[in-house]
Amino acid sequence: MKAFVSRIAILMMIFSFSASVLLGQEKKLTIGIYEVIHFALARSLPSQTNIQTLRRSQLEFGLFQTALLPTVNLQTIPIAFNRTIVQRYDVNEAADIYVTQQNIYSFLNLEVTKPLGSTGGRIFVNANVGRLQNLGENPFLNFSTSPINIGLSQPIGGFNPYKWEKLQAPIRLQAAERRNILVQEQISRDAVGLYFDLLIAQQSMALSLQNRRLLDTLLEISKKRNLLGGIPQDQLLQLELQILESETDYQQQKNQVGILKNQLINFLQLSSTTKMDLEVPPFLEMPKIPVQQALIYCTTNHPNITDQELLLLDATKAYEKQYKESRFQANLDVSIGLNQSDSTLASSLQNPLDQEVVFFTFDIPLLDWGRRKQSLEIAEATKIQQELELRNQKLNLQTELQAELSKQEFFYQQNERLEKMALLAAEQLKISQRQYLSGKIDLLTLSLARTKNNQIQRSKIDLLREYWLWIYNLRSLTLFDFRLNQPIAPYDNF
Repeated sequence: MKAFVSRIAILMMIFSFSASVLLGQEKKLTIGIYEVIHFALARSLPSQTNIQTLRRSQLEFGLFQTALLPTVNLQTIPIAFNRTIVQRYDVNEAADIYVTQQNIYSFLNLEVTKPLGSTGGRIFVNANVGRLQNLGENPFLNFSTSPINIGLSQPIGGFNPYKWEKLQAPIRLQAAERRNILVQEQISRDAVGLYFDLLIAQQSMALSLQNRRLLDTLLEISKKRNLLGGIPQDQLLQLELQILESETDYQQQKNQVGILKNQLINFLQLSSTTKMDLEVPPFLEMPKIPVQQALIYCTTNHPNITDQELLLLDATKAYEKQYKESRFQANLDVSIGLNQSDSTLASSLQNPLDQEVVFFTFDIPLLDWGRRKQSLEIAEATKIQQELELRNQKLNLQTELQAELSKQEFFYQQNERLEKMALLAAEQLKISQRQYLSGKIDLLTLSLARTKNNQIQRSKIDLLREYWLWIYNLRSLTLFDFRLNQPIAPYDNF
């Protein structure tokens, strides 16, 4: 981005700072707001968490992409020993008797399975071999082989989860990518807020020190004039009181600077010994933002809308599932292949016999006291609720965005007014200082002029802070950079 400093400069800054930390030196950084934003996106803990959250979503999408690919599985029972007493019918005795049964069983099956995304079923191909050895009085060894078996398992008119996953998975990834950009803009906004908090505190401390030096100068001049009878004693005492108050104010501002500096340093994950001199950011020029275009960006790009669309898809999926299950459930299982058994493994592979299996199951609800109907009505009500929530989410975001857009003209007008007021207040303060030294005004009038000048300077920086936060509010609501007229790209964490 042209508005941002080059990344090479940022890399050099980070490198030089890291080197100073390793050498145990205290580093003093004179940086602007763009560098702080880069530091926040590159180093802060919220940014690292945001990166890992997106990575997890990308891995989940990769998992979806492999869900419909063929899988190869090997199932085996290396050995199973069984020694039990079982009940058997003895033909000679014409009665049930208990006999001891001992055997050793082994099994091996290799299967390739492929889900069918279009129908919700699956096809498979497998080959298996089994070994059964009976022990005891009548030992017996037998092998069973199936060199190939091809099958299909298919729900008839049932719910197809693959169809819905194909719809939802890309939207989930899109929502995660948009959420990643939103969080990075929120991190940037937090960095801007911390930057201005420290900048305002530093300027207040500098202004307090400047006032103190001015009061010291005025006190020296006033003491000389007091000796000549030009200034009453009570004004001299008031001036000394103001000096003491300015000392207290300076110490308070200094403590506040230390607290806010630590907050910014901790947020940026910098060394606690780092000293910072912050530059005053410019008042960025923004083009006139078209309201309708901004509303389209908001409702199209914002991840809250995408998340709500996913919830609506979930509700629609649940409704379809409940609807199909409330009618009937049928399933067709078909397999054809070859199999044979014999006393040796080699002979069990010879002259295989045909094997055909067909299963058709059918489940029709006859009486459930209206449970399925009620479940379907609940699913329908949930779907309608999510549709209303989506409309409400869009309306809330549009209302918030319109409120933000209405502030643009105010910022420009207020900035022009404060620039003019600052010039007038500075000139008035100079005149008041000369008039005080010449005895034309008293100390109270001079104090009012100085206070007015300080207030206007503080109002300028406060407005600048609110303006920068407003810019990032717009960016967060639309995920669009109106200054560069392009969508906001994910931050490349170098």
